[in-house]
Amino acid sequence: MIPDVLFSSKLEPLARISPSKFTSLQTCPLREIWAANNKPKLLPVSPAAYLGTVIHKLLELGSQWRIKNEEEMLVCWEIIVKDTEKEMQNDALEKYFIPLSLHANNYEVKKSMAFNIVRKFFGSTLPPENIGKVKKMESEVWIETKDGKIGGKIDSVVHTGKGVEIFDYKTGAIVNPLDDEDGIKPEYEQQLKIYAGLY
Repeated sequence: MIPDVLFSSKLEPLARISPSKFTSLQTCPLREIWAANNKPKLLPVSPAAYLGTVIHKLLELGSQWRIKNEEEMLVCWEIIVKDTEKEMQNDALEKYFIPLSLHANNYEVKKSMAFNIVRKFFGSTLPPENIGKVKKMESEVWIETKDGKIGGKIDSVVHTGKGVEIFDYKTGAIVNPLDDEDGIKPEYEQQLKIYAGLY
């Protein structure tokens, strides 16, 4: 490697920090600053991360009640996967992970779990388990501090008679395997608390 390649151009400071990047910023600030400056990736993105993006987009469509049945869900999945793999094809580091179905761990399991969530939205303007208690539901809600230095999108905000529920969809394991009580990973707890505080 040629010395000083990574620092051959000026890096601008972060203009905004998202709740989802807060923990990773604490772990490796340089990586997040590098990414925010749109510098070339030094390592390929994990196939699991791309699968997570696919699932997140499908869940977003489902939570907006834009998918009405099994056929539409399958079509949406195929389109999102195809578009994602097309994006990967343009990257020399990541085109080797195509197709995702062969390279992303637990592809079929995660796909099935995502489908089960989306099915809850079929045929109703509200998720079945929430009918009667939900007053309002919002998707992709942008929130930020007054100075704009911290901000991000909440996947779903549900207003009920008891208050507000904030949802953040995750495609990976949310439970800490080292926790005897199977508690949620600290970084996810922290992220939800930041979202709640901002909201």
